[in-house]
Amino acid sequence: MKDIEVDKVHRLYEFISKLVFKASIAGLFTDDAADDSALYDAFMMFDSHLPLAMGGYKVDYTTKPREARDILLDACKKYRSSDNSEIISKRWGYFDQLQQDGIISSHDSAAFQLTMLWASAGNSMATAFWTVYYLLRDNDRLLEVTCLLYTSDAAD
Repeated sequence: MKDIEVDKVHRLYEFISKLVFKASIAGLFTDDAADDSALYDAFMMFDSHLPLAMGGYKVDYTTKPREARDILLDACKKYRSSDNSEIISKRWGYFDQLQQDGIISSHDSAAFQLTMLWASAGNSMATAFWTVYYLLRDNDRLLEVTCLLYTSDAAD
């Protein structure tokens, strides 16, 4: 498996990134949010332009990343519920208080929740991909991991 075609690598990344995104959004928000297929595409568009934003480029001036960000911000509000993870629920409570005190807007509150989603999914996608990719390229490590999973000594 040493000579993997570029197309297959891209498909592997897409497969893993969808799994990670779905797990992240379900864990932070709800299963309904994880089932919203438009959110993955919006997230990937947003994520691809984030380095530009961090570099000072005004993302507001480009249509696609702005629309993607707005879809994600709306989703943060839409999927706010009592089923959210404890950390998201507590963050909402904190941001609600800041809104009541006039310190931030509801838009800012959702943006802070979006940063949590981005940190959770964005950082994990690449990590999960490179881990799987490495295991698939190194048969000895793949065998080692497989043995750890399927032997009673795995807990040691």
